[in-house]
Amino acid sequence: MKLKIFLSVFVILLFGGSAHAGSYYLGTIDAIRTNTGTAASSSGWVRVLVTNPETISNGATCTTSSVAHYVFDGNTSEGKNMYALLLAAFLTNRTVNINGNQLCDNPYGNAETILAAAIQ
Repeated sequence: MKLKIFLSVFVILLFGGSAHAGSYYLGTIDAIRTNTGTAASSSGWVRVLVTNPETISNGATCTTSSVAHYVFDGNTSEGKNMYALLLAAFLTNRTVNINGNQLCDNPYGNAETILAAAIQ
C-alpha cells in the first residue's frame, strides 16, 4: 500500500509539472529588448524574440512557427525576476521553456504575454 501511494505521488510530481495552459515554447532566445520610451502603456515592458524555435505549440495568432515574440511587464518584481532569468539564458545560450497565455493582450498587440519560463 505504501509503495502504491509513493508511486502515485511520484508520477504526479513527475508529470504534473509538465502540464501547461496556453502556449509552450522550447528553444534559445535570439534577442531581448526593453522599452524605455515615453509611451506609458508600454514603458518597462520587455520583449523576447525567438526565431526558428525547436518546439512551439498552441501559440497565439501573433506567434508563428518561425518567429515567436513574447513580452512581459518588467516593472513588477515578478517581471524583474523573469528578466534576470531570461537574460541569463540569453547570455549563456541555454535552452529555455516559455509558457505564454495564447493571447496578444499586451501594449504591443503583436506578441504573446509570458506566464512562466525556466532554463533547461
